[in-house]
Amino acid sequence: MQFRLPHPFYGFFIACCVLCLAVLAGDAAAYEMGTAPSYTTERVLILHSYHKGFSWTDNIEAGIRTALEGESVEFFIEYLDSKRQPLEAAGSHILEYLNWKYKTLPIDLLILSDNNALTFLQSYKKNLFPDVPIVFCGINNFQPTLLEGFEHRITGVVEKTDPVRTLQLIRLLQPKAEKLYLITGTTPTGEAVAKEVDAALTADSFGFTPVWLRGLSTVELEQNLSAVSPNDAVFLVLFNRDKDGVYYNYETAAELVDRATFAPVYGMWDFYLGHGIVGGMLASSRDQGLRAGALALKILQQKNIPPVITDSPNAPIFLWDKLRSHGLNPDLLPQDTQIRNRPDSKTWAVAIAAGLGMLLFAVAGYNLIRLFSKTDRSFSRSMPDVFRSNVRQALILLSVVLVTGLAVQSWFAAKNEMAQIRHSIFNERKDLIRTMVNRAVDYINYERYRLGRKGASIQDIKNQILKGLETYVYAHGEGYLFVFTDQGVVLLNRIQPELVGKNLLDITDPNGIKIAQSLIDAAGKAGGGFVQYKWNKPSLGRGVPKISFARKMNDWGWVIGSGLYLDDIEKNSQFFAKQQRNEFIVELLIIFSLTLSVIFLLRLVSRRLTASIDKELFLLQKAISDHDVNAADYTFHEFQAIAAMADDSFKELARTQASLMETESRQREILEHLDAGVVIISRADHLICYVNPTAAKLIGTDPDRIIGNECMKYICPTEKGACPITDLGQMMDNSPRMLLNTAGRQIPIMKTVRPFTYNGQPALLETFVDITEQQRAEDALRRERERLANVITGTDVGTWEWNVQTGETVFNERWAQICGYSLGELSPVSIDTWTHLAHPDDLKKVEILLDRHFSGELDRYDAECRMRHKNGHWVWVQDKGRVISITHDGKPLMMFGTHTDITERKQDQERLQRSLVETEQANKALKKARNKLITVNEHLKNQTALAKRMAAGAEMATRAKSEFLANMSHEIRTPMNGIIGMTGLLLDTDLSDEQRLFTGNVKASADALLTLINDILDFSKIEAGKLDMEILDFELRPFLDDFAHMMALKAHEKDLELICEVSPEVPGQLQGDPGRLRQILTNLTDNAIKFTNAGEVVIQAHLKHQTKEEVLIYFSVKDTGVGIAPEKQGHLFEQFTQVDASITRKYGGTGLGLAISKKLAQLMGGDIGVISPVPEINKLASRPSDSLHSGCLFWFTAQFKQPPSSAETGHEQKIMPDPLKNVRILIVDDNRTNRETLVRQLVGMGAKVSEAADGKAALEKIKRTAQENRLYDLAILDIQMPGMTGDKLGLAIKKEAFGADIKLVLMLSIGRRGDARYFQSIGFSGYLTKPVRYSELSDTLASVLSGGQAGKEENARIRHLNGEIKQPHVRILLAEDNITNQIVAKGILEKFGYSVDAVANGIEAIRALEKIPYDMVLMDLQMSELDGLKATRMIRNTASNVINPNIPVVAMTANAMAGDREKCLNAGMNDYISKPVDPIILAEKIEKWINRIQPRNPERSTVVQKKDKKHGTETFNPEALRANLMEDKQLIAATIRTFLDDMPGQIEILSQLIKQGQAQKGGVQAHKIKGASGYVAADAFQKTAFKMEVAGKAGDLREVEQLLPEISEQFSRLKSDLEDYAARLTVLDH
Repeated sequence: MQFRLPHPFYGFFIACCVLCLAVLAGDAAAYEMGTAPSYTTERVLILHSYHKGFSWTDNIEAGIRTALEGESVEFFIEYLDSKRQPLEAAGSHILEYLNWKYKTLPIDLLILSDNNALTFLQSYKKNLFPDVPIVFCGINNFQPTLLEGFEHRITGVVEKTDPVRTLQLIRLLQPKAEKLYLITGTTPTGEAVAKEVDAALTADSFGFTPVWLRGLSTVELEQNLSAVSPNDAVFLVLFNRDKDGVYYNYETAAELVDRATFAPVYGMWDFYLGHGIVGGMLASSRDQGLRAGALALKILQQKNIPPVITDSPNAPIFLWDKLRSHGLNPDLLPQDTQIRNRPDSKTWAVAIAAGLGMLLFAVAGYNLIRLFSKTDRSFSRSMPDVFRSNVRQALILLSVVLVTGLAVQSWFAAKNEMAQIRHSIFNERKDLIRTMVNRAVDYINYERYRLGRKGASIQDIKNQILKGLETYVYAHGEGYLFVFTDQGVVLLNRIQPELVGKNLLDITDPNGIKIAQSLIDAAGKAGGGFVQYKWNKPSLGRGVPKISFARKMNDWGWVIGSGLYLDDIEKNSQFFAKQQRNEFIVELLIIFSLTLSVIFLLRLVSRRLTASIDKELFLLQKAISDHDVNAADYTFHEFQAIAAMADDSFKELARTQASLMETESRQREILEHLDAGVVIISRADHLICYVNPTAAKLIGTDPDRIIGNECMKYICPTEKGACPITDLGQMMDNSPRMLLNTAGRQIPIMKTVRPFTYNGQPALLETFVDITEQQRAEDALRRERERLANVITGTDVGTWEWNVQTGETVFNERWAQICGYSLGELSPVSIDTWTHLAHPDDLKKVEILLDRHFSGELDRYDAECRMRHKNGHWVWVQDKGRVISITHDGKPLMMFGTHTDITERKQDQERLQRSLVETEQANKALKKARNKLITVNEHLKNQTALAKRMAAGAEMATRAKSEFLANMSHEIRTPMNGIIGMTGLLLDTDLSDEQRLFTGNVKASADALLTLINDILDFSKIEAGKLDMEILDFELRPFLDDFAHMMALKAHEKDLELICEVSPEVPGQLQGDPGRLRQILTNLTDNAIKFTNAGEVVIQAHLKHQTKEEVLIYFSVKDTGVGIAPEKQGHLFEQFTQVDASITRKYGGTGLGLAISKKLAQLMGGDIGVISPVPEINKLASRPSDSLHSGCLFWFTAQFKQPPSSAETGHEQKIMPDPLKNVRILIVDDNRTNRETLVRQLVGMGAKVSEAADGKAALEKIKRTAQENRLYDLAILDIQMPGMTGDKLGLAIKKEAFGADIKLVLMLSIGRRGDARYFQSIGFSGYLTKPVRYSELSDTLASVLSGGQAGKEENARIRHLNGEIKQPHVRILLAEDNITNQIVAKGILEKFGYSVDAVANGIEAIRALEKIPYDMVLMDLQMSELDGLKATRMIRNTASNVINPNIPVVAMTANAMAGDREKCLNAGMNDYISKPVDPIILAEKIEKWINRIQPRNPERSTVVQKKDKKHGTETFNPEALRANLMEDKQLIAATIRTFLDDMPGQIEILSQLIKQGQAQKGGVQAHKIKGASGYVAADAFQKTAFKMEVAGKAGDLREVEQLLPEISEQFSRLKSDLEDYAARLTVLDH
């Protein structure tokens, strides 16, 4: 008998319980939310790269705030504003501002948005928030190197675009589109993203023809887009700035593109949505902020740094209305695509909800009518039926009430949420205004602090602040800033300029509110206040609601305020209202569906529940817990099945336990007898828990003594703190290690470790084997392989390895070459490769021989067979091999062998056989003799043919190598010329400091690369024995003079003295290779200058040995640098070797210079060496620090031939001009070496020479000799001396009564050229340029003593640099096939004032010379169509139509090989110049062959001199300034202006670093100041900066502090003098 009354009762009961639990759960949640415990407030600083109002930045911040909502967090917001100001210029100021502001506000967490914020913090990480955890987001092009230096306190979210997925979506929507137009601007981010898109299209074009609209102006972009077909697609990659520098925010850019084209526009960022794009695979700034906020929450709660999130949160999102407007089908998109604003969803949702609602109400109404309309209640039904009917009706009634209540609640919730959205937008506007005002107040306070420290007056501070506030603008240019000062109202309004300057105190809004007074009143509140009113909006032409915020500064009485319009709040709310309506409809649908589901579920459950089920369930649970289950005890088959499964499980469990015990016993038995060491280690403390006998034997002690010790004691002693599993996070480690046994011996082992569980605890299982014998075998095998490889290479045979069982083979390259192939052409190779190439007839013979070898009948396999050559003929090979290993069952496994080409031998045999047959037929009686003769003849013939072939091959190889070296030289050096020339021209243009720095780095890198190329080329030629040494007649003294002048400029840049001296006994005329001599001297002198920071570099030449025909000369280059340790001198001349690895990092270099120099010295019959320390330098050390500069002397010897005339006369006779014999000369120079050199030279000329080290000593000597009536005839004075400079000393001498009779000659540094007229006016008769040329010394002094004026040639030498060779009537034809080289050469020549035409090849050059009368031709050698040599021959042909066959032709080429000069001259060329072209050498060549130099303007020069004479030279040198800047007044004025604008900030940075005690960083800053001052020739200021640099880098803070006031005072004087000088330049120019 079944009693069914409880079933509906249970259903009703469960429904009530569910409802009550839901209500209780909601109340509990509300209670928990309302009574959440309080936490300590954490300070979080968000540092944005951009500005407030920038949509990307604002959305990131909104995401962060959402993620941290409800947490006890106080936010601080700062903006770098890097979109509108260069971060490089403002970085130091922002650093100072942040340190000032947060000095008393310690930050608990720092969040960085976008790349510029991370880059800024990377630059100042040691000075700004050094220990604060960091979270970044929105980082493009992420590399782990960006996190270096943050010491594991940084994490964040990477931003990545997904161009591939976006292109796939475009193709899905537009399958017939042919062209894809891609738009990008000129910002670095846009270019980086464009590269990613370009890479995606390169990998797969997706069927599109890409058309890039890259870096266009706005007008050009609109014109191109207007022509795009509606059937094609437009991809807005990123467009923030156009070619003209016009900036667009994201929204404006998208709207601009959408307006300009009828085609669909796609993108990759969500900020473009709603502004014109259809959609795409979009990156979301809000999602970036949400993830960054989640990471920040983890750090604040857990105090540890989670890993970086490298997956960017992107999603496919499209707008329904944009899809439909372009006729695109949304159904083509993937299912995970988000389609927003779909209008159809509303219609279907309303229809479904209405239908379900009507159905539910109809059912409920029908049941209610039946329930209450019956008058005669029938009790004929059973009680259970009545109860079930009533419960069903009650459930329906309850559902109706529930649905109605939830619907009403959803409606009010939606309405309330809309109000909250409006309120949120309103609060965002208020927050934006408050932020702008608070930032303005922070700016005012910071400027007061910064300017106050500099001693500025209060009024100057206020004026400066008001000027700075003018730059504060909102994101879209809206809004304004006003300041009520003690002088009145200052309105900074960019959108209503007509209000600026008006009295605003009495202006009212339409409601009569006095706006200005209301704002002043609101500002008096604590923290400021808001005021709402109506104001005319210019863009609308009517009054709209507006809100302003004002804040008061009590100590000054200022009020700072700002305001924004509110008319766009309703517009922004409409989008959210639309979303709310759709969400409400969906909620109704869900409510109705859930209600019906609950009703049917409850009815189903109520019918299934019975008392008998509960009873049997209880019995089953008890039986299972007792492990005594019998399926026959239950009536329900479900319970019977469960009981049967439980019984089977219990039985299986018993079997498993027994098996487990047996397995554990077997495993332990295996471990005990395993041939490998096994150790089990506790993962928690690294203590050994188990060790097997093999491991104990290797360790050398009992297992009991090992267990309980740390594993690092025996197995991995070097891994303490670096365990691969526990410390490094690896899942497994398999690597060789060293085992330390108890006897102290290290045993090499191969160790494997992996984590596992031991006795229920985490542990490490380590297994290892002794590999001592294996290593020995491997070493022996490696030596054997090397020996075998050498043998194989020497015998020129092919090798093969064959796995007989698998058919795998390994061939070397020679094996393939025998058949005419490369190994790559035959790949992949196997035994089938051999069978395919072998002759079919020979394969059978080979198979027989292999079988005999495999069976052991033959010890080796040896066969002669044919293989098909790639050209189709057959080649004979001798195939030899042997099985080297077999399988366990005795079968051959690995076989090794060789292939030898015996084709010629076979051919010889065949020819021999034919000859034998013919001889036997001709004369059998002489068979043996003839056979022997034939054999000898054939052998001789073969040898002769072989010798001819080898000679021809060697000749071809030599010719090919020479051509290769020539071509390589040209092909590499020619583009290098383009790089060097273009960067040189670029450096001559008006560049910013950053551009000049980058361009200088490019030029320096190109120069270094060219040097490297030359070194490698020379070294390769030397190694190959192909370096030709020229034998030319040259004079040594002029050669060394020219070389010294070439190197002097480098020395002057480091304030070094460069001295060059040739001993009198050295012959003047020599025969040898002056180019290679210059190469050795350049290498040694370059190194000397590079490694010497102070002092001098001395170049000397002495006679070592001499015969009639030859002479051995000893050259030396001595410096006062750091020297070289004796233990490192032995490796100096090895290739690719330097003294220290740090040398390469600091100075660069290839390590080939000294190796090449050694080879060249040996080729020149000499040797090379080094002496360090230099004894005489150590003797001169006067301070302890001087001992560090031990100096270095590099020497080398070279053997030269003597021309017949020189050999006959012996040493060169020094014939002194008559005016210098017995002449009394005084040399005044503070450099002792320079004095001694001049003394020796002049004494050798017959003069009587005295010397003085400074001006004071010189005056004393002159006065003393005058008193003794032994007056000096001539005095040579150095311009740069401590105490009294040379020109001042000359004035002092001329003031004396005896001064008129002393001829004065001034010595100038090569980098500091003087003014000849100025020196002449103060009494100097001539001047010399250091290092002094031997011939120039004698000529100048002879001219001065004879009454002439010397030194005039200096003006001629510097004309090239000053641009005074302009010849507008000279036309030059440039023949060059490389467009870059054309631009470089043409730019140099036009800068000198020449008219230049360029052609691309020799044919074009001939045609041009037939039509135009050019004055000169610059001809490249290697050109297409017709090269330079052939073109020159055609020019020189009198039968040609060239106007002037005798026109000067100068070769210009990158070819650096010997013999090129002779080729050029033989072809009819007049001269030769190597590329890359030196502008000065080029100008000299042109002057040489045209000889049409225009004179200087003496009248103008005299005016400038007179002006400059009035100007003191204590602060700067006007002459050097003009020389440095090529007499370009515009360039001089711009340089002075830039220097004076930039230097105060540089000195301020230096001052701050010194105050912070950072001496070394101060030294680096002083180095920057020193470099900048060199441009304006501020010598005294530059020297002080150099002293500070040296002291700072040495860590001498006290010295740097003492020099700081001095450099500040010097700059004040320098600034005044430079401003006066610039003003005079302007006057002179007009």
